[in-house]
Amino acid sequence: MNDQSSSISFKSQNEFLGYKYRYFDRFIGKTYITIFELELIFSAYLSLLVFRREIGGELYGLCSHGGRSIICYASQPGPKSICSSSRFKQDLDRLREESVQKYSEHYIQIHGEQHSHWELGLSEPSPRDQFRMASMSRRNNIDQTCEIIFTHERRISKKDSFVLLYTDYENAETELTLPCPLNRKNQISFSVRANSFVYYDAKNGLYTRCPMKIIRGMSPVRLAELHNPQLFKYNQAFIEFLNQVLVEAPHLIPNHLHNLCQSIVSIHFRKVELKNTLKIIENNNAIDLFMDRVKLKGECKALTTTIDYRNSYLHKIISKQTFNFLYSIGMTDINTPYEVMNHVIYRIKD
Repeated sequence: MNDQSSSISFKSQNEFLGYKYRYFDRFIGKTYITIFELELIFSAYLSLLVFRREIGGELYGLCSHGGRSIICYASQPGPKSICSSSRFKQDLDRLREESVQKYSEHYIQIHGEQHSHWELGLSEPSPRDQFRMASMSRRNNIDQTCEIIFTHERRISKKDSFVLLYTDYENAETELTLPCPLNRKNQISFSVRANSFVYYDAKNGLYTRCPMKIIRGMSPVRLAELHNPQLFKYNQAFIEFLNQVLVEAPHLIPNHLHNLCQSIVSIHFRKVELKNTLKIIENNNAIDLFMDRVKLKGECKALTTTIDYRNSYLHKIISKQTFNFLYSIGMTDINTPYEVMNHVIYRIKD
């Protein structure tokens, strides 16, 4: 156990032992983190997306009667996060927004964080990690948190795969062979080790290494998030990971969830394709050419006053002119645009 209690003074040995029993989960040696398998695998997968730079996110979950964290959701880095060779800093705007959303919809809160250590050569929290955890815990009056740190080693393994290593609840080392991210295909293979820690006195940055108890399958929180296309911005990296798992490691997904996951992945990629297609249409002035041919310019101007553009699903993606164009060619159900793309392309080709 990594005991860092020397920074705190005690009047007697009994006071010290009482301190440890109070904060160290009542039973020394019984501390562990519970996490859903796909959340752990996704976090390891995320650590390989950027080469030799730290990347990570938050761990959201609930608390058991024994004070142990049950991790239900691992977040991805926000668009403004900093990923450098020796530092990961989450996008604070995304962090605030997502933590409010997770609590309001699922009643889960941040229980810690996960990130990778590439260049530091550390398999434990760095002094900066400890300081950040202590300051966050004091600011939010949190006594106990957790952290998972991913370290990487080069090793020969199955082609286009990586090996995930972690210590399970029985203190046995578990090894899983998993598909590599697409941008790491045909590169030298890595093993990724998940090092898990509990900060038993988070306000003073005191931690101990601990095993993990794994819950097989997919978290119900993640499943609920994936059901809502409006939350895809929080789950984009996970959906891309899920798409790969369905193709290369389908055994990780429970049988009764296969069709649902296929549907979620399909909707997501249709949405991405739609967004890219609409941008191409707009950038190439295809709308102006089409409206000239079918003499819809006047009709589109008249529609400007009758369509509530700002309340539509597409107003963040396309201009008002494009919106009116889609409406004018028969897209009356503008808030569910999954079939827009083929319809638009078909009409432009006529």
